[in-house]
Amino acid sequence: MLSWDTLAAHYNSGQKRNYFGWDDASNASPSSLAELFIERFQEIAAAGRGSDWRYAGWYSEMLHLTYPDCFPIAYADWELPTDCLATNGESDSVRIPLPPPGFGIDGCTLEPSNKSALKSSVNIFTRYKQTENDFTNGLIAILSLSQRDGSQLVMSFLRGQLRLEPCCEINMFRVLQGMDGTADAELSGDDCCIHFESKIVSGTLDHEQIERHLHKLRSRTESLRRLVLLTPDDTNSRYIDKFLTRDADLVIHIGWRRVFDFLSNSVESCDPCFFSDVVRQFLERIRTMVFEQDFAGIIAKIQFGELSEVYEDKYLNEMNAGDWTQWNTPREYKKLDGTGRKLLLYDKTRNGITVEFEIDKVKRTDAEAGYPWTNIFAPGTLRFFEPPVSLNHIRSVSGLNSFGKGQSPYQNITHEQYRLLTVAQATNGDLPA
Repeated sequence: MLSWDTLAAHYNSGQKRNYFGWDDASNASPSSLAELFIERFQEIAAAGRGSDWRYAGWYSEMLHLTYPDCFPIAYADWELPTDCLATNGESDSVRIPLPPPGFGIDGCTLEPSNKSALKSSVNIFTRYKQTENDFTNGLIAILSLSQRDGSQLVMSFLRGQLRLEPCCEINMFRVLQGMDGTADAELSGDDCCIHFESKIVSGTLDHEQIERHLHKLRSRTESLRRLVLLTPDDTNSRYIDKFLTRDADLVIHIGWRRVFDFLSNSVESCDPCFFSDVVRQFLERIRTMVFEQDFAGIIAKIQFGELSEVYEDKYLNEMNAGDWTQWNTPREYKKLDGTGRKLLLYDKTRNGITVEFEIDKVKRTDAEAGYPWTNIFAPGTLRFFEPPVSLNHIRSVSGLNSFGKGQSPYQNITHEQYRLLTVAQATNGDLPA
């Protein structure tokens, strides 16, 4: 046995069906237990990853020798033979040859001095119950894999995207350590600790959860400690700012769009290889599962006239002068309520989207007849489009081809649609004509 405490999972007969001390797996099948083992003992699973045909051959022979009712004993509190493995069961006289030396990640002999193999517990093939954790695992696994060929991708990511300057090598890559209250992932070294909390749906961060992460992070002794919020949200939104200001020294945010662009640029000029193919497949998954599905906001058609008290020749000047702090609508746009999402206004007299703003609060006020719901602007988020985002451009975006042809007063848009609508527009520009 290499070590009782290092890379070891413990179970004794006194625990009965509470395998490894788990109280939620007493009725699990052998295959389900194997899946739980990989998920909950990720460092052990990672250390055993890779082809090891000598050990596989020994294991097959062991199964043959112990069939049908023997079990090999590798450790006990009584004396055991040193030149073989003893067994228990009906035929306890069976003896098993000792296994060959084990091999860990990429065929490296598993010795205590092989620190990089012992510390990297991420596995790109691991799947989780929550889809967002698959994306966290994908990113951390790619960063970990990049170090195998001496790539500087990890440091480039930390310095260029997170604006961090680690004073040590990053040699720990972890995802979901299985401890209550921990963040989704960790990159760390001898004197740095970077935790990640990830979401693939915007507007879903939890203040209490973030505070728990910060509480644990503050107890760490490394000189560089950060909690990275990785979400589809706009880093500059008031919504994200509320989380950043909880502890400006520890909390930073990065959007999935920025991660996407970083990884895309990193393999853009690479010759086709296994690593670049993995990255490109991960990018496609981000595009289809995050950008093309997550809700980014609403395009609402402006209803001009006395009922709405909105007039096409006045509203833009009034907004520019700061006279508008809210926008009333005939229905509740609940998904806009304090989530950092946008309300974009379509002006049929100008045939385009003229203005957008982030909604800080949605509430029923019955302030206007026929417009009972009030959408309160998040301060400082008003943005004019000059020129307006034209109807032709709107209809050129996939999924918005029929915009304006029906009677619906609004249109939901995804992050990818929002990007395509606004990427070429001037931001915070002059007042539209």
